[in-house]
Amino acid sequence: MSASEHYSDNTSLAPLVDILASPLLLARRRPPLSLSPSIKRLDYALDMAAPGLVWIHAPAGFGKTQYLLEWYQRWQGQGLNVLWFNCEVTDDAALLLQALLAGDGSAEAMALVRRCWPLEEPPTFAVEQLESILLNWLALIDRPLCLCIDNLQNLDDTGWQLVQLLIRRAPESCFLALATRRAPRGACAVFQHPSMLAVGMHQLSFTRQQQQRWLEQHGLQLAPEERALLDRRLAGWPAAMSIWLACVRAYATLDVMAPGLGVFELQDYWLSDVVAEQSAECRLLLQQLSVLEQGCEDLLRRLNHQDASAGIKELVRNGFLQPLEQSGWVSIAAPFQRLVAATVTEVQREQWHRQAFYWYGEHQQPVRALEHAQKTAMVAELAPWMESQAEALMASLDIAGLIDWCELAGEQVLNRSPRLMQLACWAWLVSHRQRRADAMLRQLIHRQLLNEADLAALQGYQARLKGQHKSAMNLCKKALAGLPGDRYSSRFLMCSTLTYLSLGETDLDNARAWNRQAMQLARQHGVWALEALAMFDQARIELHRGHLEFSLDIVDASIQLLRDKPGRIPVVPMGRLMVYRAFLLWVTRRETETLPELLQQGSRYCREGADVIVCYGYGLQAMMAAADGEYHRALGMLDEVERLMHGWGVESDTYLWLILVKANVWISQGKHHRAQGCLVELLDGQPVAQLSRPDVFPLLPDFAAATQARLYLVCGRFNECLAEVDEWLRCNSSPMIMMLIQLIRAAALRGRNQIAESQHIFNQVGHQLRQEGISMSFKAWLPELYAPARETEASITEPVRVQLSDREHDVLRKIAEGLSNQDIASQLFISLHTVKTHARKINIKLGVKNRTQALNKAKELLLL
Repeated sequence: MSASEHYSDNTSLAPLVDILASPLLLARRRPPLSLSPSIKRLDYALDMAAPGLVWIHAPAGFGKTQYLLEWYQRWQGQGLNVLWFNCEVTDDAALLLQALLAGDGSAEAMALVRRCWPLEEPPTFAVEQLESILLNWLALIDRPLCLCIDNLQNLDDTGWQLVQLLIRRAPESCFLALATRRAPRGACAVFQHPSMLAVGMHQLSFTRQQQQRWLEQHGLQLAPEERALLDRRLAGWPAAMSIWLACVRAYATLDVMAPGLGVFELQDYWLSDVVAEQSAECRLLLQQLSVLEQGCEDLLRRLNHQDASAGIKELVRNGFLQPLEQSGWVSIAAPFQRLVAATVTEVQREQWHRQAFYWYGEHQQPVRALEHAQKTAMVAELAPWMESQAEALMASLDIAGLIDWCELAGEQVLNRSPRLMQLACWAWLVSHRQRRADAMLRQLIHRQLLNEADLAALQGYQARLKGQHKSAMNLCKKALAGLPGDRYSSRFLMCSTLTYLSLGETDLDNARAWNRQAMQLARQHGVWALEALAMFDQARIELHRGHLEFSLDIVDASIQLLRDKPGRIPVVPMGRLMVYRAFLLWVTRRETETLPELLQQGSRYCREGADVIVCYGYGLQAMMAAADGEYHRALGMLDEVERLMHGWGVESDTYLWLILVKANVWISQGKHHRAQGCLVELLDGQPVAQLSRPDVFPLLPDFAAATQARLYLVCGRFNECLAEVDEWLRCNSSPMIMMLIQLIRAAALRGRNQIAESQHIFNQVGHQLRQEGISMSFKAWLPELYAPARETEASITEPVRVQLSDREHDVLRKIAEGLSNQDIASQLFISLHTVKTHARKINIKLGVKNRTQALNKAKELLLL
């Protein structure tokens, strides 16, 4: 017999008002107040059809209640009947059911309440009776009803059974929004719901834009670097940001704020509120993963000498750990990583990193093993292992890791082993740190520690970096003929170098042949990091052939290859591929909204891998900023990447091509004298055709010719523009550059009123561009196509009276910012003596005697 039938004949019933006016029931049904100010997280869903179930699941402090309140207010604003219920640990399932019926407010629901809850003899319900009452009520619902239930984790098993039944049997007119800290066991009813919206930590965490708005709402202004530090530390965790704000107001001032405030207060909140209910085993697992960054059951079993599977599953279910793409692997959620790591002792760190090193070594993952070994004191004892793993470490392309270890080991450890000396030499060569590599190579030659093939390989790569292409080609071929098959990483580097050299000579057939050989080597030895790098070279070849669509397909396939493979993503090939993909998308004007994030992610990978291809990322961001009229930001990016290269110890010839990017920024800004100054500095008196083709940017001569022609074009010097492009069109350049130069030629002809010939070239090149899917707007590059030349500074046909070098411009800008000589030296990473020398040359060239006069004269000449 159902509970409703059991009580249907009861004549001693409480008045309905006594039931609904219960203080306990009223307290549970009262929604909380909205925080003010607050960030709305529901904006993105305003145009969505209401889901049948909103499942809000995250640990403490992520604003689940406020998010649930947004749904409550949204439904109320739509004129719907909305019920709020907040679960407490003292509540039983009967109180929840009573609240649901009372919140309905219909006559049928009130009659059900009167029948089931007599005053003089409060009933004790069995689970079946509660379920029967719930089903009877659900059958009565004939109008839209919205239920918001908070803190589901406080329900007992009976209460959760009731909620599961509610999820399964609620009619379509009933909308549910449920919030919980923990996912109860047997939550399959949630994920089987046909129209569920899942909301977790990722959706509840503040984005950078939301964090900025939140700071502004509280009257706070942080410098960009401070905002970035706050974001890295708190990762958008709302509770952590509130604690930090309280500490700012208590211990700091609104003018001087430290992003590091609130460390102890946040740790107290973590222990008392967030993980208080977690077992000691789970808290230990969180500490270990905060140190190791990622782990699996077997690795954590090695650390704890016991099975860790139950703890991992519990932490994943409750949102503290996140599964990775590699099956069975997890990492700690970003907002908790730094906080938990701060609770670990140095002794624990050393012990866990050592054990992780041994585990990864046993599982044939030398790169991960090296990463953990570098965080211990085992530098000297690591040398024999490094020697045995040299080939695998080279093939992994973990150049940054190798460099770090070489720095830690020092010359004393390296000089004990010729193999380690070679490894260090390769690491410095591949990262373009030529001075370090040259010194080590001289030592290897002096001590006669290299065989003929190894010597040819190192010297061939060295010649490549120095622009000695003919010598490099001969040495690389010699090395390939002599290197044994087990030296596959060196053989791959030789094939990759020969690919590059052929590409630089625009010998595309040979470039493809050497690239195929590199691809075969990578696949033969199962090294997918090298395979991805070979695919990157293949994409570059196809772009030079003018096959942009095919190039983009190759890049996409390469990125997917890296993502599909187990283990840590190799940062060097992934960084290169992402930056190159961003360039291709920019050219084709596709996915423009994703470009900034893609570029940032690719540049971050390149920085992690100490890869000079990061210059491409910065250069492209500068071009995009200039196209948007953000010239100061564009020049700032170029300055930043130059400082980065200087800090890495990279030779300046490697990133000399960035001068051309700067020249194009100046052209876009209309400052033609400065653009001409960049070209003069680059050419240094030699013709464009005699410029070397540097390893990172082999298109340097082509890009220089296009930039010079563009400058002539925008200044109305059409005859000189035509002379420049006609000379370059006779050279054997890549099809992409040829199309660009042809467009510049067409624009110059139009400037001379040769309309028919100009239009013919436009039509011809436009057809080729459309065939390759290139839809890039050339308005920023070729303004003559769209409008008359702008009135800017004096035409460059006038004599250039003052010509400052690029570095002198940098020093002049810093002087204009009011910096002292010492501060300028620190920011530009040059000596104080060099700053004074540049300042003296600036005064001489401007014909002035002091800083004040120099600044006034520079402004007069539009140098600032």
